[in-house]
Amino acid sequence: MIKAGEMDPKDLQASIFGMTTAFRDAIRALVMMHPEPDILARAMYKEREETIAKLLADGFPDLTIEAYRDTIDSIRPHFDGDDMSPS
Repeated sequence: MIKAGEMDPKDLQASIFGMTTAFRDAIRALVMMHPEPDILARAMYKEREETIAKLLADGFPDLTIEAYRDTIDSIRPHFDGDDMSPS
């Protein structure tokens, strides 16, 4: 196994992307198996909004907030009336 400190930045970025994608896909599989998808969707949406507010208040850069939002939105189920709900 190559240590992160020994990787060039481009390889490290690619490695992190691969790991993040694997975690996202595993979580999506678990989410799809939830017996109450609407309840889960609303809970995850509430958590999303609270986390974004905290990231903004703590002064995280826009790139961090956008990456969080894009990742959580790709994982969570969506409910009617949700800004990400399909029409």
